[in-house]
Parts: sequence; structure tokens; C-alpha cells
Amino acid sequence: MPADGESEGLKLDRNMFWDVIDSTNAAGPYPDQETWRCRMTAALEKHTMEEILDWQLILEEYMQSACRQDILAAAAARGVPCLGDGFSQFRAWLIAGGEEVYRNVLEEPDCLADLPGNGDAFQFKGLTLAVYYAYEVQLFRNCPEELRDLYSDLRGRTLDAGILEDIRSGLPQRGDITDGWNERDLPTLFPRICSRGHTLPDRELVRQIKLNELFQSPDQVHAFVEQDGGRNSYLLHGTPQNIADFLADHDLADRVTLTDTSYELIMSVSGSVIDQCPDKKMQEEVTHALRSIQRGERPPGSIFSPTMAEMALWLQSEQEPGQGRMVQMM
Repeated sequence: MPADGESEGLKLDRNMFWDVIDSTNAAGPYPDQETWRCRMTAALEKHTMEEILDWQLILEEYMQSACRQDILAAAAARGVPCLGDGFSQFRAWLIAGGEEVYRNVLEEPDCLADLPGNGDAFQFKGLTLAVYYAYEVQLFRNCPEELRDLYSDLRGRTLDAGILEDIRSGLPQRGDITDGWNERDLPTLFPRICSRGHTLPDRELVRQIKLNELFQSPDQVHAFVEQDGGRNSYLLHGTPQNIADFLADHDLADRVTLTDTSYELIMSVSGSVIDQCPDKKMQEEVTHALRSIQRGERPPGSIFSPTMAEMALWLQSEQEPGQGRMVQMM
């Protein structure tokens, strides 16, 4: 790897990121996604190792920015397979389509109605592979004796703060919907999609899609609610707003304890008092959101908070014969 200071001037910005995708798309059309992936790999091979690492980090930032409930709901309404890695592959497909396609969907998810084809076509499996293989080529050229790969070299690496701010400030500023949406909300949320005769997901499929998304979410929180001598366990997205809505919905509980997936304490609440919270910024944001509910300024939002038992049953049903994935649920 270059010594400190050698990579100055080599960091990609968002324009250079999209230029790689645009140049690949301009050389098409391609007969299949594998051909597109190979051309993308060839385009990335022209960049240095440092640039490829930054390209991957920018890709991850754009993938995360599209991980929104309104986009998930719109994709489900459009018939995109969202179980398994389906929603991730859909977001990769948005990015592979270029900046205009990506920005349009982030600005108004209902514009998926205007895209031709079935929902199955709105997925791309090879985008991350293109980056990985391009980095492998550069490793072979520059460090043939070293046992490394893209992901080992990404550990501890972050984007330049200015580049990250430029990416985020350049995205459409649209408020997300709550994760409590259901199949009955789709015609109101996405009138154009729903007016085109697409088969909408039923109640059970929506439940499975939301369980799948929550299970894969990096902000998943475990909630343990003690009330009247009993104890129930739930899962929810750990945004301050979601946590406040969950606490407001369980305001009669004796104690609510929130942990991350490693069971490290996030927050402990007794009655309406937050008595433990290592993250003071999180405590301030939850307190602010909770007070607005307690003052009657807004009602508690509808959130998706399945029990851990429900999640465990779903995971068991998703396991294929012969697979032994172990899932710990308290």
C-alpha cells in the first residue's frame, strides 16, 4: 500500500464515480449483465488501488442512501423481488443505471412506474463483483505475493470528509416514510405504480419483505419489555424516532431495555425516565422526539416491531434443507 501522503490527489469524488458507470453504459447496450460486469471491471482496472478502494466506499454510501422505507415499498409495489438479497440487488441496479436514474428514484420513488420491464429486471448482482475483480487485477500487478483482497484493505478506511459531505449534500432531500407501512398504503403512496396494473404484494409478502429487511439492517435493535411480571422481546430499527415511538407505545411498561445485536446496552428506560444511555447524542434525540409525543404535538408513529419469536420462526422457514444457519434469539 502507498505510504502516508502518497495517495493525495488520488481520492475519487462523486463525479469520477459516476463517470466510470457512464462510460461503461455508453459502450453498450450489452446482451446480459455479465457482459456489463466485465466491461465495468475493465474500466475500473484503469484506476489505482487507492482509487478503487474509494470507488467501493462511494458505492457503499450510495447503496446506504437508497436503503429507505419508501424505496423498499415502491420496489415491492413494482414487483421487484425484495426477499433475500433482492432489495440490495435492486439498489445496485439503480446505481448501475447511472446518476439520473438513481437520483430520480430517490427524489420520487413512484417514478418506477415509468421504467419498462418487469420487476425481476430491476436487479443487478454483479456490481460489487466488478469492483472486487478489478482490485484483484491490481493486486496481482502490484503485490502478487501478498494475501490480501478488496475487503481486507477496506478495513479502517473511510472517505475524505469533504467527499462524503459532497455526496450527501448532492442527494435529493426527501423525508422517508415510517417502517409501519403495509399493503393497504401502497395505492396512496405510489398512485402511478398502482395504476399500471402491476400485481401488488399481499399482506403476507409485505410482512416477509419487512422481516427480511429488518434482519439485514445494520441499525437493528433488540427491545426487552418488562411489564406486570412478564417479559417480551422485540426487534426494531434503531433510529431515534423509531425508539421514541416504541417507548411511547410501551409507556406502561415497568422497564424497557434496548441493546444492539451483540446485546450491548443502548438504552434502559424505567417508566418514562431514561436512566442509562451511553450515547448522549442518542439520548438527547430520543428525549426530544419522545417529549413531542408526550406533549400531544404528534401521535406515536406506526413502526414495525415484530417479536423475536416471530423473527425466529420466519428465519427457520427461510432456511433451506441442509443448511444449518444458527440464529440466537433471546
